[in-house]
Amino acid sequence: MWYSVICWVGIFTVADPFLTLLFDIIAQDWNGDMFKLYNWFSKTEDSGVVGIYITLFFVLFETSVSGYAYYRFMVHRYMNGRILDLYRRLSGQYKAFFIPLDNEISLKYL
Repeated sequence: MWYSVICWVGIFTVADPFLTLLFDIIAQDWNGDMFKLYNWFSKTEDSGVVGIYITLFFVLFETSVSGYAYYRFMVHRYMNGRILDLYRRLSGQYKAFFIPLDNEISLKYL
């Protein structure tokens, strides 16, 4: 159960800025988190365009960093690296894996 919880938490972490924007638009909260820089620049400089660019930069930066961290975690650490092992087994050469045909090997050799 915890494996799926960890997986979903990672997905929501990557999607959090977009979900915040969606919820602010649905609630019509124009003073919400995604519109704060726009409102501040609109009040101080009479143009909120700079706030839009800064917000987009931060959102894309946060999404790319959290997406990369989530990818690295899912491939190398999630379920003890089984995804990476599965990829290596599916895309590797046949001779790279030693699987005895008689299935009789000792625990020490294994």
